[in-house]
Parts: sequence; structure tokens; C-alpha cells
Amino acid sequence: MKLDEFRQKHSELIENYQFIEMHLEAICATSCKMPFYEGLKTVERSNLTELLNRINKLETKAENVLSKEEKEALAAMIKRRNFWTHNCYTDLLFKHNGELKREADAKRMLSDLNESAKMRKLLYERFMQIKDLANI
Repeated sequence: MKLDEFRQKHSELIENYQFIEMHLEAICATSCKMPFYEGLKTVERSNLTELLNRINKLETKAENVLSKEEKEALAAMIKRRNFWTHNCYTDLLFKHNGELKREADAKRMLSDLNESAKMRKLLYERFMQIKDLANI
């Protein structure tokens, strides 16, 4: 994978992570026992781990918004997100021609991009279900 393609895919990956965070905020805000926008204010500065912890503790209609397996997948994704957000340019090795030195790094990027796109879609769908239940 050349550096330009890496940057494009990295940008798409970060976009997915940002939407995942936004959908988790919306799920938490919808599921708390207060009006939506007040609930949103309580979570808008939370990081992904805090949002997942909130979802794990929900005792409302949305307590089963994510299965155990989905929560575990999200927790693993959060750890990988931290790498892609904070360390990828300093930890990955590039050849002089701009290609990644290790093919495994390109495969990991594409795998994480695919997984994040699926999680983004799943969380959007779950939010829409909860929103409908809450009559927002």
C-alpha cells in the first residue's frame, strides 16, 4: 500500500470511528431518563471507553442494545482505534518509495476499516430502533 492510499484509508477509518462515537453518544442520550438533548449534554465529552461503560450499565429500554459479542468487538475496536489515532504514523514503517514495509500492516488497516464500517452501520441501526421506541 502506497502512502497516498494509506492516508485515504486512514481518513476513512477515522471517519468511521467518529461516527461510531456519535452513535454511541446518541444511544446513551436516548436511553437515559431525561430529555434527549439534556442526555446528550451529559455524554458529549465522554470518550469511547466511557460511552461503552455507560451502555454496559444502562437500566432502561436499551439495556440490551448490544449483545455481549458486539460489546466485546467494540471494546477491541476501541483499542485499535487508539493505535490508528495516536501512533500509526510513528509506529508503521514505510519504504523510501512510500509503500508500507509490512504487508500485514496494510491488511490490518483494511480489516479495521471493514470492521469499523460494519460497527458504524450497526450502531446507527440500533440508535434508530431506540429512537423509535423513545418517540424522539
